[in-house]
Amino acid sequence: MSRFVLPGWEIEPVFSQVITIEKLNIDAYGVIGRHSLYGEAYGSSADIGIGIGVDKAWYEFLERACTLERIYPDKLEQEASKCRNSGLFCDQYEGAVLSKSNGVAIHKTIEEAQYAAALELIERHSILESWCGNAPPPKRVERNLTYGPEISKTYNHSIYSFASMNHDSIGSIDVAMVVLTPLRKESPFCYGFGAGGDLDQAITKAESEALQRLAFLWEEDIPQTSPTNIEASASFHQEFYLCPENWTHFEAWLKGHFMVVDRSLIPPSRLSHIEFANITTPSASELGYYVVKAISDELQPLFFGKPPQTAPWSNIQAEQTIHPIA
Repeated sequence: MSRFVLPGWEIEPVFSQVITIEKLNIDAYGVIGRHSLYGEAYGSSADIGIGIGVDKAWYEFLERACTLERIYPDKLEQEASKCRNSGLFCDQYEGAVLSKSNGVAIHKTIEEAQYAAALELIERHSILESWCGNAPPPKRVERNLTYGPEISKTYNHSIYSFASMNHDSIGSIDVAMVVLTPLRKESPFCYGFGAGGDLDQAITKAESEALQRLAFLWEEDIPQTSPTNIEASASFHQEFYLCPENWTHFEAWLKGHFMVVDRSLIPPSRLSHIEFANITTPSASELGYYVVKAISDELQPLFFGKPPQTAPWSNIQAEQTIHPIA
């Protein structure tokens, strides 16, 4: 995707940088745009010399710009409004904000956009279900990280899989997590999640997300004390797990300390209903893209900040307060 123009958006020059960690060269890209009404949208990506990172950053920017345009009060049109008002564009509650971009995806066809949107919605649900103790912790998978050998003096890596979920029309969905545990105190703790039609696809996406996080956090200052005030933002959740003293929360999760349901009583995960809202803006349509938001009452909404005081979050331990999605 080449640079494009969106009416009303002032887009900064593309940020690009090569980050070198041992034998690994990561190409990082960022796109930021601002609108006088809708605020700021951004897209970022990273790859290992395969040349698609800058395009992915543009895709993400366009996706988020569309979301911001559609959630503006005067811009909710009939197609977007057909879905439940409480579920399409969530706002906030006491101490937290619900993610407006959760389950939003961009693609060349509406079918591909719907599938990608469903993958993201299911991915976040799987993580939250496990974190709050409503589902088992992810299981360790004996796989090698694609770029693991290049950073072996700086990081240990581990790969995990969550319980699969099935949907009648979408099929089976796998969710994976890649964790990069630093061997040096000045290196950031990084992880990534991904969902796909099989475990290999999910792992590939999780690898990519972990790589992107590593690229943008590399050489950033590592906080040595945990923040005392909870902020309702994705950046707060990321900052929280940069602090070494909070890595124990991750360890407790992976060891099953958050589990509150007997594993033997958990039925296979099956999702029966997902709705899709076409939130494509005229500008995105002219560029040949569809932007879709997936919604399902059966899946947990993504929040940032304090957990809701309702089940399954009402009886969590203190270590579960800040989930790892950022």
